[in-house]
Amino acid sequence: MIARYIAILFAVLATSLHAQTFPTAEHLTINDYADLLSPDVEVELDFRLKELSSETGVEMTVLTLDRLSDWSEALEMEPYATALFNHWGIGDALRNDGVLVLVLHEDRQMRIELGAAYGRDWDNIASSIVQEWFLPHFRNDDYETGITTGSEEIIGQIVTPFLAGEAAPQGSGRLIAGLILGVIFAIPAAVVYFLIRARRKERICPSCKKPTLKTERTTEEAATLTTAGRGITHRTCASCDFVDQFGFTIAATASRSSSSSSSGGGFGGGSSGGGGASGSW
Repeated sequence: MIARYIAILFAVLATSLHAQTFPTAEHLTINDYADLLSPDVEVELDFRLKELSSETGVEMTVLTLDRLSDWSEALEMEPYATALFNHWGIGDALRNDGVLVLVLHEDRQMRIELGAAYGRDWDNIASSIVQEWFLPHFRNDDYETGITTGSEEIIGQIVTPFLAGEAAPQGSGRLIAGLILGVIFAIPAAVVYFLIRARRKERICPSCKKPTLKTERTTEEAATLTTAGRGITHRTCASCDFVDQFGFTIAATASRSSSSSSSGGGFGGGSSGGGGASGSW
């Protein structure tokens, strides 16, 4: 615990003594400055993270950069991720349950930065996700798969049980801990399984029944501070000629605009105490 506060203090001092900047949060879900995601993959992940936010209120964002040295002269990745998280204000200001996924392409480093509410007990789970879901794909230069599957695991293994009031599994989170806590986490695991299954079901085409349905959202009229906007959801199938579309409402932006000046990106004003996990490949 003491080491944690020393690290945070060092980050604050380094911030005041050395030049550093933060990228602009042009989007609340994905800022792919390193250009690691194709347009199709980015649209799908954007939809998933917006869905998470709309259904649970949790702000989870992905940031890719070429190298840290472009932004900071002194800070290492971990204190920089914490400083960036707090500068952007990721997550709700009262709940502090936001999540940042930071990928440094040319540095071959990444970090999952968790909001302060998760506590350090979730760090082991974050480390397991980094090692088992992100890094194996990154080592094969398959950044799209690593980012999309890793993000889904963060939602399934950290965000979902945390919101359900579950305590973080103790220990490494691997086989031994899984056997000891298997009975306790059987129901949450089943819930996560069915949530993922339902997510996959959304890709089943209602016409040909193949898992090749693609969903895209476009904005027809942007929301203002006081007026809701509107958009259209388009669904097409890559295996047959199925096409349909339907409208949806975009909430007024007053609540987010009120925090944009302080957070630098329109997030909810959340903060991190340095919790999470890092990895390199």
